[in-house]
Amino acid sequence: FFLMIRRPPRSTLFPYTTLFRSHSEIAGEYKTNVKNALNWLKSNMSDKGYMKAQGNMYNHCIATWALAEGYGMGRLPETQEAAQKAMNALIQAQYSDGGWRYGVNGSNGDLSVAGWAIMAIKSGKTVHLNVPESSIQGAMKFLKACCNSDGLGTYLTSTGMASKAKSKSGLAGLTE
Repeated sequence: FFLMIRRPPRSTLFPYTTLFRSHSEIAGEYKTNVKNALNWLKSNMSDKGYMKAQGNMYNHCIATWALAEGYGMGRLPETQEAAQKAMNALIQAQYSDGGWRYGVNGSNGDLSVAGWAIMAIKSGKTVHLNVPESSIQGAMKFLKACCNSDGLGTYLTSTGMASKAKSKSGLAGLTE
C-alpha cells in the first residue's frame, strides 16, 4: 500500500525503498505508487528546483536522491528533467567549504546534511546527471576536513564532538 505523507523526507523514502526492489514508474507491482510519489516530488519543487515543503536542505537532499534514483530506474525524460533541476539547486546550495547545511547561504557545512547531499550527488553521477567535478571535489575536501586525528567524523570542519554515527555518514560519502 502507499501512504503519501506531506513531508519530503518520509515521502521520498517510499519511492527509494521500492526502487531497491526493482519497481519504477514504468515497471513493477508498485509502479503506480512510485509514479505518484515521484510526481508529488516534481509538483512540490520550486521554479529554482528546491523542495517547497518545509524548505530545509535535509528535505531537498533526500528528494534529489529519490528523483535521481527514480530517473535511473525508469529513464523517463520528465523525471530526468526534475532530477537535474533538483541537482542544480543542490550544487548551487553547496557552501564554500564544500559542505551543506540547513539553508542555502553560508560558509560552514555540517556532516549530517552533507552526508545526504553527497548520496544524492553520487546517485546523480551514477545515472549521468550533470554533476560538476568541482562539486564532488569540494565535497570530498569537506569530508576529509570533518575527520579528527583519530579518524572519527565531526559535525563541523573545525569543531564538534566526534562520533561513530558521524563517521559513518562521512564514510558513506567516500565510498565509490
